[in-house]
Amino acid sequence: MSRRTLLAGAGLALALVAGTGGAASADVSPSTAPSTGPSTGPSKAAARTAKDVARFCARVERVEGRVNRLTGRISGGPNTRGSIQWLQARQKKVQARNPQRAALIGQRIALRQNRLETLKTRKTGLEKARTWCAAQR
Repeated sequence: MSRRTLLAGAGLALALVAGTGGAASADVSPSTAPSTGPSTGPSKAAARTAKDVARFCARVERVEGRVNRLTGRISGGPNTRGSIQWLQARQKKVQARNPQRAALIGQRIALRQNRLETLKTRKTGLEKARTWCAAQR
């Protein structure tokens, strides 16, 4: 999964939680108003909405797993490849031999710290989406 897909999914989750979800937040129960024709069950729009809600909730679970995996990796110790501590140790090791490369690693550290904050924000949005999904079931 690319970073763009992850961010798009998290943005969709936040949009639906914020109430701009439109059809996904609509009532999925069949109408109680009397109909003039024969009724075979819920309308196509209601069935589609229920299907969309199920698909969205499954996506929330997948995105939440990716966010947790990335958060764990970035927050890992010095032996976890790609973590902030791992990059800091690498920066110290390279500092004396190649200061330019150490500066690049320092920029990567700053990027990872910013990404960690973004992931924490996404995680709170996904928790709200998960509670919304629980209410829809």
